[in-house]
Amino acid sequence: MPDNKNQHYVPRCHMKPFTRDGEGVAINLLNHASGRVVLDAPVKSQCSRSYFYGEDLVLEKLLQGEEGKYAAIVRAIVAGEAIDPAQRRFLRDFAYLQVSRTASAIERRRAALVGMDHVAHQGFEDVRKERPDTSHTQIMLSTMKTWAETAKHIHDLEVLLVRNTTSRDFFTSDDPAALTNRVYLQRMKDYSFGLITVGTQIVMPLTPRVAMIAFDPGAYAPRGASKGWIVADRTVDVDAINELQLLNSVANLYFADRDDAGRIGLAFAAAAGRRPAERFRNWVGIRIDDDGDFERYRRATSDELQTRAARVTSYSPVYPIPSRWFSKLPFRLPLYGATNGSGVGFVRPAHMKEGVRFRTEPIPTRPLPGHDAEGPNVAYIRKEAARGPAPRPMGGADLNALIRSAGRHLK
Repeated sequence: MPDNKNQHYVPRCHMKPFTRDGEGVAINLLNHASGRVVLDAPVKSQCSRSYFYGEDLVLEKLLQGEEGKYAAIVRAIVAGEAIDPAQRRFLRDFAYLQVSRTASAIERRRAALVGMDHVAHQGFEDVRKERPDTSHTQIMLSTMKTWAETAKHIHDLEVLLVRNTTSRDFFTSDDPAALTNRVYLQRMKDYSFGLITVGTQIVMPLTPRVAMIAFDPGAYAPRGASKGWIVADRTVDVDAINELQLLNSVANLYFADRDDAGRIGLAFAAAAGRRPAERFRNWVGIRIDDDGDFERYRRATSDELQTRAARVTSYSPVYPIPSRWFSKLPFRLPLYGATNGSGVGFVRPAHMKEGVRFRTEPIPTRPLPGHDAEGPNVAYIRKEAARGPAPRPMGGADLNALIRSAGRHLK
């Protein structure tokens, strides 16, 4: 096989600590779709596809450079060396990259694009010019472009490394970095959150003994943290972190101790009912008001989708809802967030935009008014955003710009 043809969307350096003797060659896996356990499966064939990031190798080589930095930090953790704040921030940023670079992230984006195109043209079929480009290359590039454009939005999250002192290991998966939000999912019972909302967390296991949690410091008050570390000394807390792998994975769970296969299989069976059937939804709004700066849209009915009413279409991820949370990261009470009363919900202070009429309010213990499982009833959109040019397909020049932009986010 030519060099760099087999490209991993979950890097081998992430899997290495979970392999047999930490050698990076063989790993145990549970394929939960079939219930099949494979012991000592070759790592080189896991979470990879031929030229997944393109035959020109530009993006692949960029990612390899960042993977090398990640691997060095994880080696230092395994060796018991001190990890400084800059290294912890790198792990946070790398985890967000991992959220965006997997096969599942790309497939979800493709499905969402097809769905958005369908609802956007209902009632307008006669004016359709062409179908969206859903090729692997185009969807992969647009997904990575979104990552590069949004990576700055997590720089206000703080980072803790979780030291596992229990007899139960962390395990990983084919989609190991989980984006979640305890404030919304548990406290508010509101599922319409995003990257900039109050309570955001990114959780990823690093080794069977160490995990990383990036979190909103305005929403959570770590209990017992010291010098960037916090201890998980109860199996229920290890299970809380592992449950995100059970819920987020696509097909495979990877684990170091072959004796864990039965326990992980039972844990997956218990969590299976919490796995969303769909991982995205499309929201369509009909314009109902215009105050000069903002347009207001309400959720469209099925009948209105057959008309030519002015509309907008947006895409929102659907996140799994865990049954438990890491107990040493409780809420920081009282909880406050910035809101303008629209579908954006409560955002963290760093993401309040000038001129968008944000105000700080207590965060309730119920969904926002007009929010349900299908999203908000009403959304406000800046007129320039609503009238902005349609995105164009990415090409080689765009990819070069993406590489330069991406390099600034992983430091």
